[in-house]
Amino acid sequence: MGGSDGETSVISMSNVEGVESSNGNSSGYVVVPVGVISNSSTCSSSTTSNTPSARWLSSFSDIRSTDQFRKWLRGSLVNLVRTFDGVGISDIVLNFLPVIAWLVLYAVLIGMIPNQWRPEVSVIIFPRLEKLFLFPHRWFNRDPHHILDILAAIPYTLHPILPLIMLARIVIRFGAKRGLVFARCFGTMCLLGVLTQLLLPVAPPWYYEQFGEQPASYELRGHPALLARIDRLTGNRHYQNLYGSVQNKVVFGSFPSLHAAWPYMLASFRPVIGWKMWVYTFWVWWAALYLQHHYILDLIGAAVLVEVVLFFLDPQHHAPLTLHESTL
Repeated sequence: MGGSDGETSVISMSNVEGVESSNGNSSGYVVVPVGVISNSSTCSSSTTSNTPSARWLSSFSDIRSTDQFRKWLRGSLVNLVRTFDGVGISDIVLNFLPVIAWLVLYAVLIGMIPNQWRPEVSVIIFPRLEKLFLFPHRWFNRDPHHILDILAAIPYTLHPILPLIMLARIVIRFGAKRGLVFARCFGTMCLLGVLTQLLLPVAPPWYYEQFGEQPASYELRGHPALLARIDRLTGNRHYQNLYGSVQNKVVFGSFPSLHAAWPYMLASFRPVIGWKMWVYTFWVWWAALYLQHHYILDLIGAAVLVEVVLFFLDPQHHAPLTLHESTL
């Protein structure tokens, strides 16, 4: 309740348990130092932030012997099992079904589609729309440099493992049920993205820079674009093998960019990680443009795809940000 410039403050005794006024004051109020109130508030705040993951990390930092580590490991396994309380095998299968469908489509079914059954590749619309923005994919690489090449290659190399890390983080911190929601949303996003790429194939910027508006053929293999500079720098063919071989299942899958959609999903999924994940997201987006792998319209399409998926599949996405999330 109000304190004078800071030495004492009056609090109601009705809000304090187990405290008696030593001066015989029967009014129900007691004068206490303001620092006591401040300290108690701090303790309350630290208690509320004592999440299971914080306790887990704290217990790990207290390990001093092999026996303590074994006990910590057993306790961690027990806690991990407890996060799956109320989650059945059918729940896991149903929520991972979009992930399975996406992997089967990408790894198996795409290669079985005859080229004559595939739609004509769009090579004109996107470049002409990009021209209205003065070709953003040319903005950052007018004078390519090895340092920029490496900065662009880093997120493209880390790209496949981050969703797994995100899933583990969600399960550990927020429980298996929330992890299943993430799996459902992520798998649906990837499945819809690949289906869009198959039904509306778009030639990427590197094709336009090499062939202009010439009609594209499905016989053409992919190309690493500016990532080829990393291969020359390191003396191997890693990116050439990755993008220029049969491993590249969707050569004309420029729109929407799943490279852009993945980090956008990680940054948007609630509870949000915070500004650092958005920094990484725009790092990937810059890399996609710099490397001439995607148009800026591909990135916008990726963001729209993620927002649509989260809108329909994640009820928590509609809730306002909590104080904790808004200050991350």
